Amino acid sequence: MTWPAVLDRLEADVVAAESLARQARAGGAPGEQAQRTDDAVLLAAPVPWQPPVGLDALPAALEGRARELLARQEAAARDLAEAARGVRRQLVATDGLSGPDPAERPVFLDVEG
Repeated sequence: MTWPAVLDRLEADVVAAESLARQARAGGAPGEQAQRTDDAVLLAAPVPWQPPVGLDALPAALEGRARELLARQEAAARDLAEAARGVRRQLVATDGLSGPDPAERPVFLDVEG
């Protein structure tokens, strides 16, 4: 494996994370969007990143690209964390809608009035 290949893999992962974060900000349904994009493969079966073995130090010529990817990863992580907090708030709000019997729970929620 080469450093450019490692950075390509990291970039593909961050592109998928950015896409998911954009979708969360837009209020889309993750399952629906993933079925229509190339991100589906990355989102459906994430593979934990393993540091490359047998590579020398990152070449100076690739340092700028690596730093840009790190900044993008950090921004995507912040955006996804905020989206997760939003989902938790929504779950708390909808938990209050349930009645004592699951059969009495509303099937639809009118969010527009």
